[in-house]
Amino acid sequence: MKPIALFGTYNPDYPRNRVFRKALDALSVSYIELCDRKRGLGKYLRLVSKGARTPHSALYVGFPGHTAMLSARLATRAPIFFDSFVSLFDTYVADRGLVQPRSAHARALRALDWLACRLATRVIIDTRQHLDFFSRELGIPREKLVVIPVATDIDLFRPERVKKSDTDPFVVYWHGRYSPLHNVGLILDAADMLLHDETYVFHLLGSKGQEYASIRRSVEERKLTNITFHDAVPYEQLASFVNASDLCLGIFGASDKVDRVVPNKLHEYMACGKAVITRESAACRELLAGADISYVPAQSAAALVEKIVDFRHDKGRQYASQTNRRISESLFAQVCESYRELFVNF
Repeated sequence: MKPIALFGTYNPDYPRNRVFRKALDALSVSYIELCDRKRGLGKYLRLVSKGARTPHSALYVGFPGHTAMLSARLATRAPIFFDSFVSLFDTYVADRGLVQPRSAHARALRALDWLACRLATRVIIDTRQHLDFFSRELGIPREKLVVIPVATDIDLFRPERVKKSDTDPFVVYWHGRYSPLHNVGLILDAADMLLHDETYVFHLLGSKGQEYASIRRSVEERKLTNITFHDAVPYEQLASFVNASDLCLGIFGASDKVDRVVPNKLHEYMACGKAVITRESAACRELLAGADISYVPAQSAAALVEKIVDFRHDKGRQYASQTNRRISESLFAQVCESYRELFVNF
């Protein structure tokens, strides 16, 4: 059988793409990578040439890959699996608010979403809620959409007990991009409410996102001495920060998109055996049923503080490793099976 070609301008290190490669390895499916991330439009012509010249059984357009879909269609007559993952219109217009809804830019993003999906044989998204959104808002036929959940590299993210004394502070941890979806400002509000208790500390890891500068400025202005910033680290080093924490935080944004996603960080935390607090969402409730996750309503710092304090004093929950780790392993197996079924059907 010819190999599957992982194709496009995707980020090879993005967790979604890493898990795809790991799933193919687990399934003993051969693959090659045809990726071009150089600047300029020339990369799209080069991709067409690479795809046309390289034997393959199918093209899998990795995330992000909307702009590479035309190249994929020109390069092959084989099936094209497009991991859309999210909608560009939803991300930049509705969630991040970077583009005005009625602007030409917004219309272009919606058109790119639609065209990329139309050019694909199958469109892969991560949740049933996203399937409903793509069908309703973009007019993509439901039978063309395939739900393959987010998972994580369960070999890279593993529980590792870090010795702590009774006098060590209680570490509340978060990592990711400083974007509205994550709403790190709510975490600052919670830290402010716990500022009087020096036994609580908050560690935030990451150095990208549209709200990064304003978050750093807010911490300085509010004199939040219980917050420590960590610069972004190579992905392979994230697990050590997760394992050094006592409790992990997810996303707290107010947009509708929050209800449709299960962020990578939740899976990374769970694979390390950590309990999680995140905003209530239909996707999390469905895909992470049974996990040690506490949910809070949007925009409620008081509810977040209450959950943090309750967790700290519930000694029986401080070692959620077996439950959450087991769910992470099950999700990875589910993702592998989903890919196997997808490729067998073609």
